[in-house]
Amino acid sequence: MTSRALVAKNSRFYDAFWAKTYLTRPERFNTWPLISSLLPLAPQRLEIGPGLRPRLPVAGTHFLDLSPLVVARLQAGGGLARAGEITALPYADASFDLVAAFDVVEHVEDDRQVFAELTRVLKPGGLLIFSVPLHPAYWTTFDDYVGHSRRYAPAELAG
Repeated sequence: MTSRALVAKNSRFYDAFWAKTYLTRPERFNTWPLISSLLPLAPQRLEIGPGLRPRLPVAGTHFLDLSPLVVARLQAGGGLARAGEITALPYADASFDLVAAFDVVEHVEDDRQVFAELTRVLKPGGLLIFSVPLHPAYWTTFDDYVGHSRRYAPAELAG
């Protein structure tokens, strides 16, 4: 699938999904103990593609998402949200102390470009935290349905 086709597929799926749900507070996720421990080190924060399930605190955090509906809801909650794509982040180099991308990278065909962009906007000594689905052998129709481009072998992510 081409990059444009993948973006269009993800936009259709997630716009419909987010239209029928609500903004969930990050404290409700099992990632909160880790995230909350990082916040004192991260006054400038960016989360990519959170949908309505952000893992970083909404107020004062920068967000980038494909969905205009998500952007509007995050802004209403005090987030510094804007529309855009992970492959071309609209931020200056070395802008953020913490960059987060939970379950987003696997939706993009060119993951090398994604990681280059994520690290470009990260300040020296900053933290990048992300999650992706693992084990390509476990690919199912669910992966197709939700717009995944790949699953990762753990060794691919090391180093």
